[in-house]
Amino acid sequence: LFVTNSRNEPSAAYVQGASDAFASVRERFDPALGTGFAGWGATWVDFANAGTPALLLAAGAIPVTNLSDNAEAVRVLAPVKGATTFGNAKGVIAAKGMRLNGRGVAAADVANDGRMDVAINTIGGKLVLLHPSGPGGHWLDVQLSRFAPGAVVTVVLPDGRRLARSVQAGSSYLSSGDQRVHFGLCAA
Repeated sequence: LFVTNSRNEPSAAYVQGASDAFASVRERFDPALGTGFAGWGATWVDFANAGTPALLLAAGAIPVTNLSDNAEAVRVLAPVKGATTFGNAKGVIAAKGMRLNGRGVAAADVANDGRMDVAINTIGGKLVLLHPSGPGGHWLDVQLSRFAPGAVVTVVLPDGRRLARSVQAGSSYLSSGDQRVHFGLCAA
């Protein structure tokens, strides 16, 4: 669980343990974000269907006094060092970067092609839709018979690995992603 904050308040990150209790793991993100990152939208997305989601973050200063000066980089963080810390994912956003006055983000398979797209709403700009263009693995989207936020869907792969995802509702600032649960399956 990742929670962005504003005005030099540190973001919060938690992992759920075996006893269902949550423990703070903010230190895993601090090397990539620093302790003064002010974010808005956040979503976990498996851009390459590799089985490991990355964290996409939209940010922008408040108050917005100048659209250009107050824009901040869209960041994508991925596990590094054996998944114990997170760092900037290489090659997900164009090398020159993308600066927006970003607010909410929502992930969905817009084209129903198995590739997760991300919409970013902005202050003083157009809606931005990001579509992955690199190689991707197999995928599975699960639509439950009714909308059930918090329901957990588990997929067991042929090698015995278990992938679990929750049905989300309102998963980002002023945004909500696809109600289907998306699993990147890599080569499975």
